[in-house]
Amino acid sequence: MSSVFSLMPARMVAISIALACALGLLAAYAFAKTDVQPEGEVFGGYSWLHPNGYADLGFNLQTVQNCVSIEDWGECTFEKNPKNPSRLDNDCRDTLDKLALRVLQTPNGKLDIVGYTDQKEVGNKQTLGSQRAVNVKHYLTTTGPTKVYGDRIQPRQGGTNGQATHFYFVPEGSLCSGQVEEGSVVDETHVRAQ
Repeated sequence: MSSVFSLMPARMVAISIALACALGLLAAYAFAKTDVQPEGEVFGGYSWLHPNGYADLGFNLQTVQNCVSIEDWGECTFEKNPKNPSRLDNDCRDTLDKLALRVLQTPNGKLDIVGYTDQKEVGNKQTLGSQRAVNVKHYLTTTGPTKVYGDRIQPRQGGTNGQATHFYFVPEGSLCSGQVEEGSVVDETHVRAQ
């Protein structure tokens, strides 16, 4: 039994293969030709595409901007020592040691330390709240067992809201609408750690 290929001469087989290759190359060149820009709209499957390649579906997408929220990380109270109302006690130091580790584990952002005073406290209330915030920063950056870089901590004065300092973590990025940092920044050239 002889096959179809054995009946054809070898020359015909070579010509047929060469002709098929030439037709394939011409077809590929015709489809790949990109110097002609279509005018108007081109049907591109299931949607009509503009010549620049996007579909105009008649609605606008709103861009979503990521924003960050301020996180409340706790507080220290200053109620145990009325003779020195800005001094850190042992409970506060324990809280600050844990806080320092948490700040180091969260490298992108800053810590706001907002110092408050009570309405019953005597003396300059703004200075006392500022002094508490600066003392907490000093402990976190200098005297505590775990040191945090000072540029990541911002002492702030928050007015009258109890004998405490509150800790707020502010991640990097723009704040969400309605989010504001508590209090006002303490001028550390006028208020020194004690």
